[in-house]
Amino acid sequence: MENAKADDRQWMTQRVRMDLQYASAQIAPLRRVVSAHLELWGLDGVADAWTLIASELCSNVRHVEDPAYMLTLSRTGSDVRIEVRDASTALPELPAGPPDFLDVGGRGLFLVVSLADRAGVTPLADGKIIWAECSASASREVR
Repeated sequence: MENAKADDRQWMTQRVRMDLQYASAQIAPLRRVVSAHLELWGLDGVADAWTLIASELCSNVRHVEDPAYMLTLSRTGSDVRIEVRDASTALPELPAGPPDFLDVGGRGLFLVVSLADRAGVTPLADGKIIWAECSASASREVR
């Protein structure tokens, strides 16, 4: 019976949603909150890379006129989906390769695409969701 309960848990989805206002000073505390949730879910071994992904996605809100956004972390088994929803309908282009390192921007989404197993943008009528999905079984290390 104990094994059946453990097997059932891998299919349960756990979700955390946070309504936030962008401010550069909030990114460091936000990383601690994301890391704490990943540790609570037993995913502390991959928290560094996934916390970096979350902070980079949240940092992109600085390019949006309305600073309000929603961060959602969803976990099913060892898979985590990180979403940032904002009110801008402008869709960022996810880089296919490394950015020109002389450019002012463009490195954040490159890091996201490099560290995540999958990443994308979902357009909405009233904004967009930029998301990344990661699996503990295919995690990448931050060096």
